[in-house]
Amino acid sequence: MSRYVDFYLIGELVDSHGNVHYEDLKNLPTADVPQWIPCNERFPKEDGDYLVTLDFEWGKEIEMGEWFCGEWINPNSHVTVAWMPLPNPWKGEEDEQIL
Repeated sequence: MSRYVDFYLIGELVDSHGNVHYEDLKNLPTADVPQWIPCNERFPKEDGDYLVTLDFEWGKEIEMGEWFCGEWINPNSHVTVAWMPLPNPWKGEEDEQIL
């Protein structure tokens, strides 16, 4: 996972001279962002649903895929080239931020 900072919030921290101070950046809220994992590097450790990138003749597309018993179960039966875990579900008001 990578850490993500909302760049809109960084714009709010720019002072009149165009500077942003490191101490201000450290206090910004961040979120975990899943990253694509190429299938030639590794596969999921657990059975379940994942976002997958499928390789079609015309290009790549993102779909939901299922990893089950050591193989991908995809409705289109195309080659899965990368995958990522699904994000956590939205929890409601506790996830909302006041901007």
